[in-house]
Amino acid sequence: IRTLTSAHRLVAVCALVVGGLALVGCGSSGDSRAPVTTSATPAPAVHVSADPCSTAAAATLHANLRARCTRGSEVEHVERPVVRPSAATSAATCASPAVVQAYAQDDWLGLARSLAAAPEGCLEAWISVPTEPGADGAWLTTRPGMKQVFARIGGNVRPMPEVNFNDWNAWGKKHPDVSWFERGVRARAEMEKAGYDFNRGDRWALNEVPVAALRSGADRDAVRDLVRGLQGRSRSPTGVVYVVMSMQSDSMTAELKKQLAGWYAEAPFWAEMRKAVVAWSVEAYASVLDTCAPDTTARQQVAALHAYAFSAERVAERLALPDEAAVHAVLRRGVPLANGAWSWADAYGYTAVSPQTMKRFVALQVAAMGQTLPGDDHLTVGFAWAPKRPDGVGKAAYRRDLAAISAAVRDAVVNQNRTRDRVKLEPCRHPGASLADWTG
Repeated sequence: IRTLTSAHRLVAVCALVVGGLALVGCGSSGDSRAPVTTSATPAPAVHVSADPCSTAAAATLHANLRARCTRGSEVEHVERPVVRPSAATSAATCASPAVVQAYAQDDWLGLARSLAAAPEGCLEAWISVPTEPGADGAWLTTRPGMKQVFARIGGNVRPMPEVNFNDWNAWGKKHPDVSWFERGVRARAEMEKAGYDFNRGDRWALNEVPVAALRSGADRDAVRDLVRGLQGRSRSPTGVVYVVMSMQSDSMTAELKKQLAGWYAEAPFWAEMRKAVVAWSVEAYASVLDTCAPDTTARQQVAALHAYAFSAERVAERLALPDEAAVHAVLRRGVPLANGAWSWADAYGYTAVSPQTMKRFVALQVAAMGQTLPGDDHLTVGFAWAPKRPDGVGKAAYRRDLAAISAAVRDAVVNQNRTRDRVKLEPCRHPGASLADWTG
């Protein structure tokens, strides 16, 4: 979910907070902090055998994954006005707040300000906040003070501290004596030091669960043990997990079905996810080029987007599984991570389009991917937020356009959630686009 270039690293929506505790020398002989103990026996320390940031094998499931492994500077906020809701949106009445789970690569505070302006009672948001480099150079440090900053922005927006799988994988290669379980324990301790309390409603977000985990039992064990360490002794689920998945331009191939089937058959993995995961968020980074066919209707585009977003779940529905209850319990918490990343020609899917086209594209995705989760009566929508200034566009125009697009995310969710008088969806149009088919 981290779509970056070394020159410019930008935001994406779907989760939340921060805090600050440097893992200076953690895992070294000089680490003075006492480890958190547990009766569980961690698996041996390993790094992912098919490291998604160092092997071409990942390209079979995600052609642009390599570009997303490069870390760069994080931008908290792009200075811009907050576009207030239109008169029609402001008058919306909602039976209960919709939940937006936003992965934010950058500009998490800007997104929070836009979402905080939703009509009262219509929207709540959890927005992820990425880590920053610590004194040892590793990107493992929870950003301090974010809970307080979000509280000042509005009572309906909350941060989630991010734990990045790739970062802990890279760190573990230099500290092979530290198991994946212990890495999760250390990450949780850092977040708690930054002020997060996961027994009182806070959530953490695990980013970049790798495609390698589809292939290797050892890799699935690594993800499972990391999550077990993050969950700690919390009795109820506290985590949002973001999973790398195929682009919309691909299709549900026989090989991908086989890999998914092997993953779903890993009973201990899904039992752990069932205990720990509030939301299971698989990337559904739709592309304008694969959606906005000129000769298609909004209804057709929404149907195609929905088929793409929930394709992995459909595979599970057709399988006889060792722990079917656990798998389906997790998948029922599925919140596909839609594409709010503008303006990209790669990595997130093609969104190098006009602000007007992007606003329509956002609204179509909300209609396609939002759903009511079991046990809840509210709409839940996931989005990745990663603004990138288009070439040749001045700073003032970019700020104005970005404000309009972040407002479009908010207003689309409110429109989908309102009890009556929804604004009619309009299809998006882009020359040369064709509608991708994931119905098989």
